Amino acid sequence: MCGLQLAMLLCALTVSAQGQPRAVSAAAPGAAALPAASAASKPLPWKYLASPMGLLGTGWDVPTFEAFGEPKNWNCQGNDNCTPAKVKRLVRETLAIDLDKAPGTYVSIHIVDYGTGTQPTLRDWWYLYHSKDKKWTFEKFSAQRIYGSESVLFLFVHLNARGLSAESFNNLKDAPKKAIRTRSPLDPNDPQSKLLCADQTTNQFVPLGDSWVADDYIKARYDAAVVKRTPANVANLLSILKILGISVQAEQKCQEQKTDAVTIWGAGRIDTIGLPSDVSIAGYAVNKGDALKDEDRPKNQIGSVGAFNDEQLYWWDASIGIPVHKIKDLQYSESDNTVVASHVDKQSAYAMFNLMLRPVDLSDQSGVSNMVPRILVGFPLSSSPWDSLFAGGGIGLPWKPVRNFQFFAGATFSRTKLPATLTAGSTATNAQLQNDLRISYKPKFTFGINVPVKSVLDKLLK
Repeated sequence: MCGLQLAMLLCALTVSAQGQPRAVSAAAPGAAALPAASAASKPLPWKYLASPMGLLGTGWDVPTFEAFGEPKNWNCQGNDNCTPAKVKRLVRETLAIDLDKAPGTYVSIHIVDYGTGTQPTLRDWWYLYHSKDKKWTFEKFSAQRIYGSESVLFLFVHLNARGLSAESFNNLKDAPKKAIRTRSPLDPNDPQSKLLCADQTTNQFVPLGDSWVADDYIKARYDAAVVKRTPANVANLLSILKILGISVQAEQKCQEQKTDAVTIWGAGRIDTIGLPSDVSIAGYAVNKGDALKDEDRPKNQIGSVGAFNDEQLYWWDASIGIPVHKIKDLQYSESDNTVVASHVDKQSAYAMFNLMLRPVDLSDQSGVSNMVPRILVGFPLSSSPWDSLFAGGGIGLPWKPVRNFQFFAGATFSRTKLPATLTAGSTATNAQLQNDLRISYKPKFTFGINVPVKSVLDKLLK
């Protein structure tokens, strides 16, 4: 039975998990990028987070943000154009915050490219930056793992939105400028009484900073939801124990105005996050003042949802240990008034308590946390906990096929009843044998694999 368990565990552990896609295709603007949530899923407690606050200046084009997704651009040694330097400049130019001087801050960034052409395709990327972590890697920048922070700064950038730059607005004639400023019908008997509308649409222009943006793109609004989660080590233990925008007026007479590609930004902050929690951030295209029902969120969604695991590091965990060799003990019984000794297989999977030598990330999928040595204490799952106690240690290896689990070694202290005076072959009744037996714990060298509950049990139960 244990051999079958071991084979299943090894098979499950060596399967590589597919990464989350970094770009999502959808119609622009505001089309759903993800399917609607299951009817059985519990609605998230969404709260308003951010809306458009201004336009980015020159130098922040699509290639600049596409470069955020290139690992080669992460190294900042003698390079002022590296991604971390650009992130700091982006926060400084938008929010006037100098991350080098501010306390350590998590910055979640959502980049949306609405695309160009007659049938543009929306793409989006999520990134996460920590301003004071010198070991913040490109892998962490591209992932969505927050290490126990009660506050997260959020910043979004929407590329290829449609609007009027300051230069285009200054080049307009006086009457169109008046139409934009008033955003209401002028004298209908005046041939110049027409509202400016963007590119053969009924989209009027909305002021944003020193420029103007078409309605459809100013509707962007971001909401955030924070849901408390069970701590990873407690969940593992329990597993073992259980084996923004403005409405457009209809049918306006428009004087068409060609638009420019503009870049919109906005920001917000999520505070007082109870740890550990799942933090979700999503953007929607919603008219100002309109309520957004949960069932309508998918069709109004802009790009993908940013789903962050905000959880601290842990000093302890629970796991399952599988010995890879047989553990046998002698058992004494009576047959025809003769003491008989026989070998009994006491092999079993073990529930392991893990004590870390330093705190680790139990949600880590790379296997790095598994390489941290730990002290292990365990008891068998198939019999009385006191029948076979284990004490030892475990450590993982960096190679990909085996990095999702650990190898352990130590001593198993089997609870055995040994006769004090009698030996195998001695003449004795069963009562005499039982009176002569004494409880003894005999250590035996044991080794095997230590399996993280989170990464394996769910796979085996599917």
